[in-house]
Amino acid sequence: MIRLGVRLAFSGGWGRPALLAACTAVVSGLLLVAVALLRVRGYAQEPLWTVAAEPGTRGGMVFAVVMLGLPPLLLLYQAVRLGTARRERRLAALRLAGATPGEVRAVGAVEVGVPALLGSLLGIGVYLLLRQLLGTGEQAATGWFVYADPGDTGSADFLAYSGTGPGLVPTLTMPLWWQYVAVVGGVTMLGVAVGLMAGRGVRVTPLGVVRRAPKGAPRPWGLLLVVAGLAVGAGLIGMSSGGSQVLGVTCVALLLLGVVSLSSWSAALVGRRVAARASRAHVLLAARRLATDPRSSARAGAAVGGIALVAGGSAGFLADVRYSNGGD
Repeated sequence: MIRLGVRLAFSGGWGRPALLAACTAVVSGLLLVAVALLRVRGYAQEPLWTVAAEPGTRGGMVFAVVMLGLPPLLLLYQAVRLGTARRERRLAALRLAGATPGEVRAVGAVEVGVPALLGSLLGIGVYLLLRQLLGTGEQAATGWFVYADPGDTGSADFLAYSGTGPGLVPTLTMPLWWQYVAVVGGVTMLGVAVGLMAGRGVRVTPLGVVRRAPKGAPRPWGLLLVVAGLAVGAGLIGMSSGGSQVLGVTCVALLLLGVVSLSSWSAALVGRRVAARASRAHVLLAARRLATDPRSSARAGAAVGGIALVAGGSAGFLADVRYSNGGD
């Protein structure tokens, strides 16, 4: 089944596997940047480096880097769904040849897992490219004081760097070999999970008939996450900076998950409201289509909402760094 899944992965051309590999490569590269940030030890006098060097703000920067991997994951989900009709015909042929439903699901997982594995390995190159482009530059005569332990200010090692780069990706620290393996394996399994999730509502019979499992109307469970995020945000008012970083990251995470999970319910609600006020036939048909099956449109809305929320939070964070610390 593994060999068959590998052949099927590239039987329809290289476009879809290339898109799957590109998405997982970006996610893998960003996760390796996050791992490198977690391994930062010490203090460096360079623009924005203090954010990664300070233990109190490093977690927020790592969280932001991980959130940058959310749009590629959403694009990965959409890419898996491309060519669904052709993929379902292939799976139906396997059922007709005697494959069990479990074997068909295994073939589908391998079909997505092979490009995901290739993309995860390419993510190492993406990380090295980001390290080169967004690192700190080459060695020079002047440099930083870097401490082996953040709390140890008595024994400082002087490292000579020019600091010509933006310093957004660490160059003093890199992931260990087992961390590379963990990221590559984890992103590959994540790609396989996304592939299984994309096809979980499809049942393929041996005669090629595709039946989609009925889905109930979306529920606004995400409102609970939004309310919890707003409550955490309200609790930040008047707090000292000691505990505000963790609560701030928690607030953004809850709001982000709430916005993404509310997308289907919001799309259905908008469809019903527009249909009730539609005065032209094509508007009524489009609104009814959106209200009946909101999930496909909701995925695009979730991507836009997630990107907007993360971008807005990042802009506020950078503005705070700029005006509170006076850095370049």
